[in-house]
Formats: sequence, C-alpha cells, structure tokens
Amino acid sequence: MADEGAKSDNGIAPSDHTPPNEASDADFYAAPTVEYDARNVADVKQVALIASFFSPGNGASIVHHPIVGIVENIALAILLVVVLVIAMVLTMFPLGFVVLWIAVLIGVWGTNAAKVFSASPNQIRHASALGAFAIALATFWVPLIFAFYFSSTRVVQRTWMSNDTMNPTIERGDALFVNKLAFAHAEPHYGDVVLVEDTISDKGMTRHRAFFGRIIARPGDTVQLIGVHPYVNDTPLPQAVVMPHDPNATPTIAYEIPFATSWHARTDDEPSKWYPVRLPSKSLFSQTNALTLDGEFYYVLEDNRDTFNDRIRNSYGAIVHRREIKGKPIFIFYNTESDDIWQRFRLAVR
Repeated sequence: MADEGAKSDNGIAPSDHTPPNEASDADFYAAPTVEYDARNVADVKQVALIASFFSPGNGASIVHHPIVGIVENIALAILLVVVLVIAMVLTMFPLGFVVLWIAVLIGVWGTNAAKVFSASPNQIRHASALGAFAIALATFWVPLIFAFYFSSTRVVQRTWMSNDTMNPTIERGDALFVNKLAFAHAEPHYGDVVLVEDTISDKGMTRHRAFFGRIIARPGDTVQLIGVHPYVNDTPLPQAVVMPHDPNATPTIAYEIPFATSWHARTDDEPSKWYPVRLPSKSLFSQTNALTLDGEFYYVLEDNRDTFNDRIRNSYGAIVHRREIKGKPIFIFYNTESDDIWQRFRLAVR
C-alpha cells in the first residue's frame, strides 16, 4: 500500500479538486458576452433609431454602407429641384409635384428606419449619433437648403401683389407662383403677363422695384397711347366691352385682344387669348409720342386703366429691357385681402 505522501511519476501530488482560480467549461459558456448583453443591445438600438431620423438616408448608412445613405440624401435634395422644373415646364400648379416629393421623402425615411429597427445588433453596433448628425447635415440639410434657394431664384417664386395695377387679372393681396423658366428658351410674346424687376435712380437714390405688366409691343414695334387705348404699329388693340346687367350702368370691364392675335368680329366671343381690362371710371385723355422699340426692349402695360393710389392715372406702361423680364405668373395661390383666402386658389393668370 502506498503511503499518503506518495507522489506521481512527475513529482506532483494528485488532487481531486479544481484550483479555485480556474473556471470550468460550463461556467465559461454560461457567462454573457459584452456584445450581446441585452441591456447594451437595447441602448445601441435606441441610438441607431434616433440617428436614422436625422435624415432619410441615415438608416441606410447605419445598416449598410455610408455611401448608400449619402447618395439617397443628395438625390432627394436634387429631386426637389427636378419636380419643380417639370412643373414649370409643363406650366402646372406645383403643389401636386411638391406633395409627390414629400411622399417619396417619407417613403425613403420610413423604409430606412424599418431596416434599422429590424437589424441585428451586430449590424448597428457602430451607430453614432454624432456621426449620423454630421452625415445628415452635410449630405441632406445643406443640399436641401441650397435646393430651396436655387428653386426660389431660378425655377419658381412666390410673389405677393401689393396694389391694384393689374386688377382684375391680378387682385391686391394675391400670392402668385411665378415661373422663372418661362422665358429661359423662349421670347416673351404679345399678351404675356410678366414679372419685371429693375433698378431706378431718382435724385441720387437707387432703388430696386418689381411689378407686373402685360406685353403689348415687342422689339421693332411702334407703340403709342392715346387716351387709355394703346396703338401698336398705328393699329389700336381691339376691345370688346362687357355690358353690365343694368343698361344704365357704366361698363367697367373690357376684353382686349393682343396685337397680332387673330380674333373674330363678334364682340360676345371671349377667346382664351383675350384678357380683361379695367376701364376708367372718369373721362381721361392723354397721349404719348409714337415710339419704335429698339433692340431687346419691350413695352408692358397694366390692365387697370382706372385709378391707383387715389389719383387719376394719366400715363401707363413702361419700356423694359429683355434682361429685366424675370418670369411669368402662372397661378394664384391665395389672397390675403379676401375673407376667404382660398377663394382664388389655383386660378390661372392669363
């Protein structure tokens, strides 16, 4: 019988117990890892979801590759300009196109947020709120602000009418959409309502002004005003007077036909190319010299031939250069002077 002090062949005494500083295999596999700890996964998921709402493409950047989200962000900003250009080229009210863009925006946003929500913890473990904010700012919000600025200066502009000079075509308080691309590849035509922006100097003071007018004469034409009737190339613009229901009342509206536009002799016809003119309420007589327009100059005349700012108007119109014609109003959005501001909603300007 071996004595209790016997040793093994390698000189180490055998033992029936595992050293206290060593873990068993079962203990090792039962211990949770830091990466898949339930509490840490919830924190990462929350950060990723918040970061995905900083911009539409952030969700794609978090789950997939940053390039995917960046491309989506920039593409959505550019798409805003594209839909507005399409609306202006087609001469259509831009509200529907903007709604379409918003629908695409929400769709991309929601799809990418859903990807983050359903992603595995390993896919979103690198989510950073600060990094997502930087990507959103640089690739979506800054391009979007630039797209708004570009669209409002080069594509479509909301302009407010502050006076009665174009009444009844455009009324005081009308907010209008102006197509800034209307004359990008086409010349202004007879009868077009245009937005004119120019700079005038008076007594050493320089100021900028903007106004609406209707083109009645183009380069090379000879224009003259006799009373409230314009003559183009020695021919008066034809007028069809609309008689009121009361035979004793004074007519207030006439329809005027642009020069060089064919028309029928019947005065009860109102072709689409006619436009209304506010007749003067008092007898007026004024006459200008006949003037031949040179080079790129146009003559614009207002539709309201009556009074303005409590005085009788005895002169009308302005000679403007082609570069001062900035766009063409196409639709009325609302009217701030009316009890029902949407009464003139989507009314076309012609």
